Amino acid sequence: LAAGGNAVMLGSMLSGTEEAPGDVQQGSDGRLVKSYRGMGAVGAMSQQHGSSDRYFQGGVNEANKLVPEGIE
Repeated sequence: LAAGGNAVMLGSMLSGTEEAPGDVQQGSDGRLVKSYRGMGAVGAMSQQHGSSDRYFQGGVNEANKLVPEGIE
């Protein structure tokens, strides 16, 4: 914002905060972590009220045919 931007995207940065939804789990190194996925992930798009329409894949009925935006 100081360099002239109008907005910032902080999804992954804020996902580990106490206020963010999700279950706290213990990672392999002993640190506490939360599972985070973006709305373009296959898991998010394949839910009944998922985000597949947002990514123009609303007519796709099989999870293996969805095209993810990133990794999950």
